[in-house]
Amino acid sequence: MSYAALPVLRTPRLTLRHLTEQDADAIVDGVGNYVVSKWLGSVPYPYHREDAEEFIDRVVAEAAEIWAICDSSGLQGLVGLQGELGYWLARRAWGKGYGFEAARAVVEYWFADAANGALASGYFDGNAQSGEILRALGFVATGRTPRFAKSLNQQVGATDAVLDRTRWNGRQGFNLYTPRLTIRPME
Repeated sequence: MSYAALPVLRTPRLTLRHLTEQDADAIVDGVGNYVVSKWLGSVPYPYHREDAEEFIDRVVAEAAEIWAICDSSGLQGLVGLQGELGYWLARRAWGKGYGFEAARAVVEYWFADAANGALASGYFDGNAQSGEILRALGFVATGRTPRFAKSLNQQVGATDAVLDRTRWNGRQGFNLYTPRLTIRPME
């Protein structure tokens, strides 16, 4: 699959789209904040425009399943599937529910393919927000493994988590249609 074939995903407030070269400054602005980068394994700190340009080039060349999380004011973070579910949000986007909304759309995309099995993810010790997002999606902690944090240049304790298809399907709501109303779970 080419990167161009990656579908655009939409949620009530967000558009998850392909990365472009024009996203480099927004990526640097978001993940270049130490408060954001310290929770990520593969992101250096400080983070420069050259880092963002190399990252975007690699995503496109490898046709990686990585989306820009965009609201009406622009890029707010990234979400992707690179061996596991991962995401980050710019500091200005914290507390708005964007992490759950974007991650849910990507998990739904993952399980839409019947060939896909369980989905892994994880989070660093102290990153309670990511832990809450994963639990809300139905991920179950499976253990603890130290992970390398490039921005901290050290191993950090982390919780591993997994979500299988049975658990995902069991957590999905349903829609009820009447002649005048559609009743659905709140997102």
